[in-house]
Amino acid sequence: MPVGSVLIAIFLRDAATESRGRLAGLDSGVGEALDLLRPIKTAIADLQPEFASASRSQPLETGPKRARMASGLWTSITTADAVDTPDPQPSPTTTETPPDEVETRIRSKILQTLKFDDIGARESQIQTPFPDTFKWLLEDQPPDKGTGDAISPPPTKFKEWLESQANEDPFWVTGIPASGKSTLMKFIATNPDIRQHLEAWSGEVPLLMCSVYFWNPGSSSQKSQTGLLSTILYQLLSQRPDLCRHATLTRYRSFQLAGPDAPHPPPWTLEELRSGLSRFVSGIHGTGRLALFVDGLDEYDGDLDTLISFLKRLYSDHKVKLCVSSRPWNAFKDAFRTYPSLRMEHFTKPDITKYVRTRIGASPAFQELQGPFATDVERLEAQIIEKANGVFLWVVLVVQKIIGTARDNNDLGEIWKVFGGLSPGLEELYASMRERLDPAHRETASKMYQLLFRWNETFDHQFEVSVSGPP
Repeated sequence: MPVGSVLIAIFLRDAATESRGRLAGLDSGVGEALDLLRPIKTAIADLQPEFASASRSQPLETGPKRARMASGLWTSITTADAVDTPDPQPSPTTTETPPDEVETRIRSKILQTLKFDDIGARESQIQTPFPDTFKWLLEDQPPDKGTGDAISPPPTKFKEWLESQANEDPFWVTGIPASGKSTLMKFIATNPDIRQHLEAWSGEVPLLMCSVYFWNPGSSSQKSQTGLLSTILYQLLSQRPDLCRHATLTRYRSFQLAGPDAPHPPPWTLEELRSGLSRFVSGIHGTGRLALFVDGLDEYDGDLDTLISFLKRLYSDHKVKLCVSSRPWNAFKDAFRTYPSLRMEHFTKPDITKYVRTRIGASPAFQELQGPFATDVERLEAQIIEKANGVFLWVVLVVQKIIGTARDNNDLGEIWKVFGGLSPGLEELYASMRERLDPAHRETASKMYQLLFRWNETFDHQFEVSVSGPP
């Protein structure tokens, strides 16, 4: 056979093979499209009675019919979104046209779907820092630990981290339990001086700040990744509601078609929240900078490696200014060992000293003792400070107990006796305080604790009440 004929035969064979491949791909694509359209067809068919009412200008009834239409629209929209159609990108400027009433209501409804009942409960439980404490955080020199103490820690360099344009790493706040990590994180997230230093980092671009506080004894939303993402997205969209459409496009379309008064769509999924946060952070590129503070990573109820990976990826992908706090567990040591950090108990002694002397000095009972027993009172203060070992909560409980004892029995010997019976550890301290309760008060306290624990167990669940007549 001539060479030319052979080449033509080979060409025709390859062309036929390629054509069969294209047809197979086309068949597959058509099949996928049909699979996508099938739920939409079913949803539309189910809504025919409602569409007929609307076409006759009859108002939709509230209740089941309206809910069914909203559900059908949600199914159609989520199915259509699976095709990954492009959506309008946010404007590259922070200036926007004032939203109309419908737009404002849609944004409000989206925020409502993100907000859970105790979204800010943990933050409100954290005490406001005692006046003039935490000054060492922004100082160039480390706090003076006092004569005879171990070598002072190096400066925190937190101010430099806040202002750093390079933003090379997240910052890790760590320390033993009850050393004041959450109080410091609340101080960082709310202090105007901290914000001023962050604005030096953000420059001419508006600064967005967001803070989340994990709380293991709380509801599931207070200790889960779903709660974390819901809180972050809620705070961010509250500051930039103009990005509701871009960040939560599916839900926006749902309310846009069904109306702002439509029933809420199904609960947010983890994937939907992750996508929403990613889209929001991408949407503020060039128009905003985000600083995120996450407290209590050790309070998280889930896989710690997954949480750590998510936070690291959020920082690396979007260059968020990220500050986290946790106990010094190995999982966090391994993940954050190269990051700038501070350990609370190495820095809090000046704050503990100020707290002890101020509280005891303001006590009328101790003021009476200051004259004849000033040296003994100073020695008592020094003993409290040393025995604390950097645990601020222990100091608060002990000082409260000592002041109460002095008020009831202003005898220095009795005060020393009570102080000597208080254990240095928090668990031991709670046990000793419980044992010292009057038996009648102890029974009441036990009932209150049981009620609190039972409430905590059931707080995150809905109660189903059924009423039945006599048998």
